[in-house]
Amino acid sequence: MVTNRAVSPRRKAVIAFAMVLMLLAGIDRTHAQNILGFDPTGVYLDPDGVLRARKLAEGKELVALLNKAIQDDEAKQLRYISLPKLFAEVRRLTDAKQPVPDELKYLGGMVKLQYLFVRPGENDLIIAGRSEPYDAKTTSRPLGLHTGRPVLQLDDLVTALRTSGPGRDKTPFGCRIEMTGDAVKKIAQTQAGMVELIKKFPDQRRKVADAMAKAAGPQSVFFHNIEPSTRFAYVTVEADYLLKRLVIGLDQPPVKGVMTYLSTQNKPDAVSHRFWFEVNYEPLLVSPDGLAFEIRGQSLRIDTRKQFDEKGDDPSPSAKQYAQHVTKHFDRLSQAIPAFADLANLCDLGLLAALIGRDKLNEKAQWNIDWLLEAKGYPVAAVKVPQTAETLVNYSESSRMVLYIWGGVILEYEKVAGDRETDKGDSLKARSRGTGGQMSVVAEDGE
Repeated sequence: MVTNRAVSPRRKAVIAFAMVLMLLAGIDRTHAQNILGFDPTGVYLDPDGVLRARKLAEGKELVALLNKAIQDDEAKQLRYISLPKLFAEVRRLTDAKQPVPDELKYLGGMVKLQYLFVRPGENDLIIAGRSEPYDAKTTSRPLGLHTGRPVLQLDDLVTALRTSGPGRDKTPFGCRIEMTGDAVKKIAQTQAGMVELIKKFPDQRRKVADAMAKAAGPQSVFFHNIEPSTRFAYVTVEADYLLKRLVIGLDQPPVKGVMTYLSTQNKPDAVSHRFWFEVNYEPLLVSPDGLAFEIRGQSLRIDTRKQFDEKGDDPSPSAKQYAQHVTKHFDRLSQAIPAFADLANLCDLGLLAALIGRDKLNEKAQWNIDWLLEAKGYPVAAVKVPQTAETLVNYSESSRMVLYIWGGVILEYEKVAGDRETDKGDSLKARSRGTGGQMSVVAEDGE
């Protein structure tokens, strides 16, 4: 169902070069993936079900060499997928109790959703986006072999349709990690009780921060308007948790030029803030007949506000500046933190689902999606999702301040799905022709 791609002499040379590097380094392919920072989960659940962060392996020099060799290889491809035909085949296999093959499960290796085309006369609705060969050994997060970006997944598409698709509630969905009960009071009391210790022994700030985290106990994980036992939900909380670690400085930014909130350049204040992900698109490019769409702009941005401010929720200048800083570098961070790129993919699928629902594109294509929208229809795999997360506390090297933060993921599409610009140059029409005549479930065309 997927067109076979011939391996070019250049590609063979790159593969051979990469294999030699791995042999010289004494590592296998799986470990090479891990040292790239492409850990399949990024975080893990401890025996008590508390969310914690993994530590990445070493090997940055080899990583850079492998990345350059692979990324300089072939031109990227556009993958075209007929959604009605895709799910007709998936339903046939599901009803026959047969496994869904990887080419359908991972949407033909698509790593970035870019286009949507409706063909009423052919009863078809087609998505298109960049694709590349991928490694399916890590089933939770297969990664493209050119860029290292996670591929889009069938289960996530179904979850998006059930969350923001036709007939669904338009309220935002996502997750948040925060302290509950008297945890905030406990952490404040612990900090106040150790002020003198910090003054006398500045080198003890790490112990103070650890004591505060212990006093607070694990933070609670909340999901809103999304099924919590899905991979979609897991990725939202994973990305949120890694953002918190990045902001607070427990993980050093993996991209040159990106700072932590605790860096002296940002002059952070002692007011606790929430930093969270939310959608961030340019206006959709839409054909005059409303049957072709291009998703444009960076999928996500970082926003912030004060947690405890009786005068209002406006963030401090330093927090606002830092949120803008991370947003500016988000695409670069996504190349180094797969969970961020994965969340961007989910964000795109959510927009796709909202767009189908808003414009009733399934009806225009005469595509019956009742089977997908029903929980008893397509069986989305259940994923164990954390209920709590380890509290994160860090300190500033240049002051006595100890910082703790909240986070979250808020995906809201009502405004962005209606924010549009008409395509006057027929560029979408040209892209639509790339799908060819007779359409299989999955096809590709050179970009």
